[in-house]
Order: sequence, then structure tokens, then C-alpha cells
Amino acid sequence: MNTTAATLYAISAITVLAGAAIAPALGSIAQNFPGVDPILIQMLITLPSIMVIPCTMLSNKVCHRFGKKPVLVAGLLFYFVGGCGGGLTDNIWTLLAMRALLGIGMGTITPVCHSLPADFFQGERKVTVIGRMSAFITIGAAVCSVGAGWLAVLSWRASFGIYAVSLLVLLMVILFLPSPRRMETPSLASAPVRLPRKVYLLGLTMLVYMAAFYAFPLGLSMHLETAGIGDSRTAGYLFALISVIAFAIGMVFPKFMAFFGRRLLMVLLLCMGGGYLIVAFGGSAALVWFGCCLVGVGLGGLTPLHYVLVNRAVDKEATVKAVSVLVAGTFAGQFASPFLLLLIKNIPAAHLNLGLFGSIGSVMTIMGLCLIPVLLLTRAVPAPATVSSRTSARASARQ
Repeated sequence: MNTTAATLYAISAITVLAGAAIAPALGSIAQNFPGVDPILIQMLITLPSIMVIPCTMLSNKVCHRFGKKPVLVAGLLFYFVGGCGGGLTDNIWTLLAMRALLGIGMGTITPVCHSLPADFFQGERKVTVIGRMSAFITIGAAVCSVGAGWLAVLSWRASFGIYAVSLLVLLMVILFLPSPRRMETPSLASAPVRLPRKVYLLGLTMLVYMAAFYAFPLGLSMHLETAGIGDSRTAGYLFALISVIAFAIGMVFPKFMAFFGRRLLMVLLLCMGGGYLIVAFGGSAALVWFGCCLVGVGLGGLTPLHYVLVNRAVDKEATVKAVSVLVAGTFAGQFASPFLLLLIKNIPAAHLNLGLFGSIGSVMTIMGLCLIPVLLLTRAVPAPATVSSRTSARASARQ
């Protein structure tokens, strides 16, 4: 592992930490701000995700103006100040301002980070780095959430100290991350970047997929208790299992992708949908654990697959803007997940005794099955010949 790749993995590990890290301390925070509207307390979790979305859409112009590395450094400084600063205030509005600043930092570093593999790596190596970045997102979120929980035992202020890890990441960026080459032609840099419709479609599917996935932890504990299979501790073990499997899939993602080829999206959707259905109707602890294994496979493969497809759909100069669409879809999905729960309670599927997991699993399974005729009726598009392949072809022709 070279230092550039290690730096990208470190940045990835903190990109989804923003909102959820202080969740274990939310009750203590509410107690220390008596009389404050509970909605404002809940906004401490949701506000960073809301701020990420508009910031990602501006990241392309900012990177063209100042360069990716300076923007990344500035974003990490916002991340550190907004994250750790929340533990130093005694005013709810100042605390919310710090959370907004944290969201700005998140919205700055996330699209830049996920666009950098296209600047430093090519071919299978790029796919490997993208897969491992997704793996470190999963394991980083799990480790940091546990760390924040332990700090919350000391005090609610200490829980904000988990964001200090961004200083180490900032140091790695300054020391080990090369500065990507900036666009040299002013006319090109100022011209609007047009993205293919495929990128926006991938952003939409990322939104739906993330909304479905984040509904999983919101309802798993209650489902286990209702079914008499387990409790909140069991749910915690299952989340750890999902994280470990997703991490493993991300680490071997290029081999995973090479093995399934064009069928990979279908396989991942069927794994995710099948996992939800097994959890919903399994009726035993063994089947629930197996269903969560399938969910982990889907989680570990769908995220890097989206980023690989986006990188392939655009030129290197447009990667920041294209990745911004995926990042916006990711955080919009997180924000929309609680509303998905309310929607499912009111749709006809709820009256068919499908429940939360059955409804989501049915939709994702149907999506996967719908890809079967598409795969059968279409052929794989051959990859465009590279300069080296054309040169070797000419040499063979001369011989």
C-alpha cells in the first residue's frame, strides 16, 4: 500500500462520521440543554447531512479555481473546527452553527476524496482503490461510532473529541498526498461541465439504496424484539457483522467485479433484497444472521460499484462534479430514510403484512430480477482500444 492510497483510505474512513458520531450522547446533550425544543436536538444529527448537499454541488467550481489539495485541506480544517468545537459551547445555537460548519467540511472533502482515484490510478488499480475506500468508509464508521460511544460515557462534551482524528488525516494529506494537475486551459476550466444522464440516474439509485439501507438500523432492534429473536444487543452484533462483511467485499472488490462482470449489479440487488426478505420472514436467529450476511454483501459491493461506474462515465476533468451527484444522493438518502419508514406504514404493502423489511426487500428483489431480461437482450460493449493496444495491433499487422 503506497502513501497516496493510504491517505485516500484515511479520508474515506471519516467521510460518513459527521452526523452519527454523537448519536450515543444525544440523550446527555438533551439533559444539558433543558427547555430546548427536541427538534433542535435532533437537528444536531441531521444538520450536517443537510449542509453536505449544497456544498457538494459547488465543489467542482471551487476545485477548478483553487485546486483539489488546497480545497481538501480547507475542508478538513472546517471538519475539525466544526466537529470538536461543538464540545466547547454552552449555547444550542452555537452548537448548531458548529454542526453546520462540520457539514460544510464534509460536503467539501467527500466529493474531492472520491474523485482523486481518477487522478492517481488507472485500470484495475483504480478499481482496487475505489473498492478499498468504500471498505474503509464502512469500518471507519463502525470504529469511530464505538469510540464516540465510549467517550460519551465520560461526558457529552468528550464525545465530540472523536472528530480530532481529522487532524491526523490532515497531516497525512499535507505530507503524503501529491497535488493533482490542475486544468491548464482557462477556457476549459470556466466552461460548464455537462454530465451524461447516466450519472444522474446513478445518483438517484444511490439515494434509493441509501434510504433503504439506513432504514435497516432504525427498525432492526424493534423487529428482533417483536419476533422474539433478540434485542438491541443482538442488533449491535448484527450491525458489526454487516460492517465486517462489507469491509471484506470492498477489499476484494476488483476480483468480485471480474467474477460477476455485467451481472454484478443484478447479483448485489438480489443479495440486498433477499437479505431483507430473509430477515423479515426468516423466523429464526440463524436465518436472520444469514440475511444480514447477504445485506453486508450488497452494502460492500453497491457503493464501490456506483463510484466505478461514475468514473467510467465521465472524463477525468469532470470526476468531481460527477462524484458530487453520488455524494448528494448518499446524504439525501440518509436524510430521507426516516420518512421512508413513515411512507411504508401508509402504503398498501403494509396491509399485506410485508412490514418494513419485507417491503424494501420486495422492491430491491424486483429491481434485480428486472435486470435479467436486460442482460439477456443486450451485449457487453467492448472497451475502447487504448493507445498501447492499437500500437501492438499495428505491429502485429506489419509482421
